[in-house]
Amino acid sequence: MFDPMIVVAKKYLALALECSPILLATILHPAWRLSLIRDKFVAHSAVTEELLRTTFKAKSKAHKKMMPQVTTPESNAESNEDEFNYYPEKSGASQEDNELKKYIEGQWPLSKKADPLQWWKLHALEFPRLALIARDVLACAGSSATVERTFSAAADVCQPGRSLAAPTIEQCVSSHM
Repeated sequence: MFDPMIVVAKKYLALALECSPILLATILHPAWRLSLIRDKFVAHSAVTEELLRTTFKAKSKAHKKMMPQVTTPESNAESNEDEFNYYPEKSGASQEDNELKKYIEGQWPLSKKADPLQWWKLHALEFPRLALIARDVLACAGSSATVERTFSAAADVCQPGRSLAAPTIEQCVSSHM
């Protein structure tokens, strides 16, 4: 009885592991991050982490294009103030890498039933670029699952053996609709 269900579940699992949006949604769920994939699907761990890095770099590049360039006046005279510069310029690349590393290795408790979009809203200042990606990925409605469930339920109800009407009556009713 369960064998056909297991076959179908394995088929959909294989499809899900090849689907980039599903992998991103899994990584960007704060309760799981990469731990679920590293624990249960070791073969897909490196691919998934690279997918996150690639998406992160693309979003960072797009984010930089949107931000206005800050211009600082250049002075030709040498200054002794550089010795006491307590606010050195921060390099963007290392901060981007730190953001990604901090998220992947971090431990922020979130139950599996909690809303990940709310978590990202609260932590958007801490992870600005990842929050943009998470909003894009996690805010997409998984409408196909509901539709598939509806058709599966209809298939269980509308089986030929459960129909009491004769085929000719069915054709007659269908022609008037």
